[in-house]
Amino acid sequence: MRALAQFVQHDIRYVAIELGIGGYQPHPAEEVFAHRYGDCKDKATLLSSMLSQIGVESYYVVINSERGFVTPGDASERGWI
Repeated sequence: MRALAQFVQHDIRYVAIELGIGGYQPHPAEEVFAHRYGDCKDKATLLSSMLSQIGVESYYVVINSERGFVTPGDASERGWI
């Protein structure tokens, strides 16, 4: 798992792709791997796909990176975390 995470962190270039649906829908893991770039959701999709290949189940989690900020109705308020 560590090797896969390091690969995605260091060998897949971060490029924000926010045009049209690209801001909401990740590209297929195969494309991200082949082109060696993607945004945060693309990199998460690739890592999840790679983890599943070694038998590790993973889940997407949406976060807000602002400290001390809670959006009404988000997962923490609903008791999901």
